[in-house]
Order: sequence, then C-alpha cells, then structure tokens
Amino acid sequence: MKKIVYIIKPSAVMYIVADILCIICGYGIASQLFPYSFNAFTNAVFLHTFLAITGLYSTQSYRILWRYATLQDYYRIIGGFTGATVILMIYSSFVPLASNRALFIASAGSLALLIVYRVIIRETKPQKIALPTKKLKIILIAGAGEAGRTLLAEFKRDGRADSIIGFVDDDTRKVGTLLCGKPVLGTTEDIPALIKQYGVKECIVAMPSALKKQIDRVINIIRSSDNVSISILPAVTKLFERALTPELRGIGVEELIGREEIEIDNKLMEGYCTGKTGLVTGAGGSIGSELCRQLMQFKAKRIIAIGRGEYSIYNLQRTLGEYAKYFENIDIRYYIADINDAVRIETIFEKEKPDIVFHAAAHKYVDIMEQNPQEALRNNCLGTRTVLEASKKNGVRQFVCISTDKAVRPVSVMGATKRMAEIITLSYNSDIMHTCCVRFGNVIGSRGSVIPLFYQQIAKGGPVTITHPDMTRYFMSIPEAVMLVIHAAVLSEGGEIFVLDMGKQYKVEEVARNLITLLGYEPDTDIPIIYTGIRPGEKLQEDLWNQGEELVATDHRKIYRIAHRGYEELSVAKINELTPAYVQRLTDDQCKKLLQTIVPEYNPNTSHGT
Repeated sequence: MKKIVYIIKPSAVMYIVADILCIICGYGIASQLFPYSFNAFTNAVFLHTFLAITGLYSTQSYRILWRYATLQDYYRIIGGFTGATVILMIYSSFVPLASNRALFIASAGSLALLIVYRVIIRETKPQKIALPTKKLKIILIAGAGEAGRTLLAEFKRDGRADSIIGFVDDDTRKVGTLLCGKPVLGTTEDIPALIKQYGVKECIVAMPSALKKQIDRVINIIRSSDNVSISILPAVTKLFERALTPELRGIGVEELIGREEIEIDNKLMEGYCTGKTGLVTGAGGSIGSELCRQLMQFKAKRIIAIGRGEYSIYNLQRTLGEYAKYFENIDIRYYIADINDAVRIETIFEKEKPDIVFHAAAHKYVDIMEQNPQEALRNNCLGTRTVLEASKKNGVRQFVCISTDKAVRPVSVMGATKRMAEIITLSYNSDIMHTCCVRFGNVIGSRGSVIPLFYQQIAKGGPVTITHPDMTRYFMSIPEAVMLVIHAAVLSEGGEIFVLDMGKQYKVEEVARNLITLLGYEPDTDIPIIYTGIRPGEKLQEDLWNQGEELVATDHRKIYRIAHRGYEELSVAKINELTPAYVQRLTDDQCKKLLQTIVPEYNPNTSHGT
C-alpha cells in the first residue's frame, strides 16, 4: 500500500507555489465574468487553495517527476483537484462565498492552468533513447532518469510493468517522488535493504551516462546481496556495439574482470580515417564487424567488407545498414570472397583501390586447428600472403594484420600459423606500403571467446566447464581491441608489432565465477563448475612478447611497440615456396614438422606448460 503521508522534497515546493498562482489566476478570470466582493473573493481563494493543495498532496501529486509524467499522473491531478472543488461547493451551500457559476469557472480555469504548465514541463524533456528490456520477475532499477523512465515504458508496453517495484537514485531530490507511477525508494546505498524487503531477483543499472567508477560502486553494492542478477544498460554510444555482440547484452568486460578500457584520442583517429577507403577482411566476424563500425564512426570515405560466409555478411549488412542512418555519405560495399582465392581478391582490390587494409580473416579455434593443420596453414599464412600481394599491387598505403598472444612461443597450430602471418606481413613492409601487426589476448564476446560458452552453459543450468583451475588469460573487450588496431595504424611507421598494456592475466575460473554471480546464481551451489583438462595446443598462461624482446613506449600510454628481432629471411623464403596444393597434400605430422622449420619456437610438445 502506498504511503499517504510523505515529506515534500524542496524540488516540489515550486509546484506548490505554481499551483497556488494557478488557482489565483483562475479566480481572477472568474471575477471578470462574475463580479463579487473582495472579501468573498479572498475567502474563496484561501479555502479553495487549502483544499486543492491538500487534495493534490493526498493523491501524491507532489511526488511525481513531471518531466516523465504519464496519463495516470494527470489523472491524479484531476482527481485531487476535483475532490477539493466538490468539498468547496458543499461548503459554499452552507456559507455563501460566490455564485456556483463563478466557483465552477474559477475551478475549471485553475485546473486547466494546473494541467497546462505540467504538460509544458513534460514536453520539454530530453529526447528519448531506445533501450533493451529483460524479462525477469522482481526488478529494481538503479537510475531514475530518462534511461530508467524509457526502460519502464518498454516494460509497460510488454505488459510486465508489475515486475518493477521502483527505482533508486543518488539524487536525493528524487527520493520519495514517483516516476511514471513507480516510487523512487531510496539511494543506491539502500539497495541491499530493498532487495531483502521486496525479494528483488534482478537489478538493472540504468545509468548510461555515469562514469565507470560510479557503475562499479553500484555493482559492488548489488553483489553484496545473494542470488540477485545484474543487468547494465550500455552507454548510448555503445548500444550498437552490444547489438553486434548479443551474448554480452547487459554485462561487459569491465564488470566481469574489473579492468578499465583504454581511452583513445577520437579526433586523432578521425583525422586519420577521414576521406580514406578502408578494407576489412573477415568482416563478418566479431573483430571485423567492429572494425567496420568504428571506421564508420571515424568517418572513413568508403568501407569494403570482405567475408567468406554469406550469412555473416548478410547480418553485417543488416546491422551496419541500421547504423549508417546516423551518418552522412557512408559508402559500404560487401563482398563474398575467400582470401585464398587470389584472382577474386585481386579483382576486388583493383576495383576498390583501398588506402588501408585491416586483415582480420583467420581460423582461430585452437582445438579445431590442431585437427586441421593444413587448413590453418593455408588460411592463416598463405591467405595473408594473398591479401598482402594484392595490397602491394594496388597501392595500399597501410596494412594492419590482426595477430594473437598465441603467436608468442606457440604450442598450437593456430599460434604457429599466426606467427607465420606476422613474419610474412613484416616482410612486405616498404616505403610505399607500411605493414604492422597488432597482438592482443582473448576478446570477450568474440566467436572464439570462452564467455559466450559460459553464458550458454549457465542458461542451461550448468555445468560450467573449465579446462584447468590455474588457466589464466588476458582479456579485453571487442571495441577496446579494435581501437587498438586502428590506433596502431595511426602510430605505425612500418614494420612494428604492437601490443596493449593489458595488465595482469586473469584466472578463467575467476571470470566464470564472477559471471555466474552477476547472473544471480551461486557458483558450485546453483551452477556447478567442472574441470575437463587442458586440450591439445593450449597453454596455462599466455605471453604477448617473447623472452628477450623489449617493450618500447609509444605516444599512447597503453600501447607498446615490441623491439623485435625482425624475421628470418630463410623463413620468408620457405613461406613463399609454399602453395595451397602442396600444403593440402601434407599429413598432419608433416604439416606440423613444416611449421617447426619455419617457426623454430613452435613446440607442440609443451602445450600443457607455460
């Protein structure tokens, strides 16, 4: 049951003053039409004002945030004021104040003014933003602003508004008010008590403009309560990013592992991309699609999206098509092509004449590539060579190869072939075409990431599978990785391998437990965790550079350049001798031995070590 007695917040006092003025104006209008004595006028105004303010108070009209008012809120005004008017009419039949017609006109005018100025306040609110919804039972929303209001409106349209008990907000002026009929129950510090009082099962953090440290503080408060899932509405600028990675909708890398995402000079990036044609291979993948999106954001003149999978390119075309509505003169061209098809790739390059190439196409699943080493070699190495050759012939000025931490002291076929891709990329560096590589660790939300698998396993009730309790990995978000890739192109003078200062490695088990908790479950109790053993080609820990290599600082504090030893000319010569037909005829053992001759540090016999 809603409280009848409540404290009027200072911000609501102006509404009381405005209401009093509206009633005085209403009686002023009536006095021009039906003249009556000053004493009768004064008595009627004072009595009606007292009754009206009391009536509006009793209908909780002074708890409403009128910027976000709904039709039901206006009904409260009409009900409270009409009740006061009825009492006034009854009183005037015993103690004459003015004629009934005068009182009626005064009341109607006053009510109209009360409603009109509130409508004006509501219609001057900020523009709406579209936000996602989530279906759970008892929900508390952190953030009683535009985001929270819009989210509640979505729940109402779906017929699920009853699941929301109310809001919390750190603006104490909002506490005790109503937002679209739902109370602001307290501040974020009150969340644990409210969870206990109302049996809350989910908290939605609807603070898209808040700083990360503010979001982290609210999340930590929520996590102090058991069995409550957390959803986080992304910042407006990240809504499209989340749409490209639906597995992460509501929870991002910063909530899972608590690390800050890198900051980038947007003007510098925009200055580099503006007016250029950017070509992306592997455009249908998680990294490739984000590259396309950010190239749009940084105002590239034309984007050439190349992918082998028809369905992934179809999805990319659909999502980028929606995003392109917010930009002017965006030219995006989509091609279905295999990077190993030299004729097809060269035809595309001859037609489009790209300025920058971001080479993201690769086979990435470690265990699958262990069983298919020929295809890993053909695609990751020879496919890279094909794209490099087409780039060289068609005047590409910048070539950026997406690499991986698994290319460092590789123990897997995938890692060894990506190291070969690095070698061949660096060998093509020249004064005409600058080439570089960018290494990074696990990307949360990508197709090869363990996080989407955890989501699926948790949704099924478990178990969550982890290969080894001591398994550690670097982690970053998709946009973070892509910003690094583009920034590497800005910094590159040719021949570099760039890495990100990713901080410490995180235990995969720790990430899994955090995710289980964020989704409102108890690890080991609600969702069991089992260990499956290290798979072929896996290491307990990953590295971003080899022993003996030096890290050199760049203009960005989070990006380093490896002072690497270059590449062996013999390794390049061996790669250039390879043909797809020759590679495909090799046995698995022959293929792995060939990898060892080209990448001497490749040691498949130490896959269980560090």
